[in-house]
Amino acid sequence: MDRMEENQQLEESRRSRSREIRAGVDTLVHLRRNTELIMDSVILNLDALNRALDHLEERTDRVLAQLRQFMQSIEDLDESNAARWHGGYGDPDAAI
Repeated sequence: MDRMEENQQLEESRRSRSREIRAGVDTLVHLRRNTELIMDSVILNLDALNRALDHLEERTDRVLAQLRQFMQSIEDLDESNAARWHGGYGDPDAAI
């Protein structure tokens, strides 16, 4: 009878160990799947951030181009006014 009890205990121990291993594997599979989902989310967020930065860069380039045009217009106006001033020999009311 002792031998039989030993065999039963051994078999129960094997089954218990097998359940533990399966539970561990299931946990690892679950963790891996969650990790994949998190990584997919990170990639999507990085893509969205990249698109937003591209949009911001394009907008900044447009604003800089407009600012350069504005500055050039002011420069042209200054040159025009200076030519007028000198053409009137220093008299702003003199006709050119």
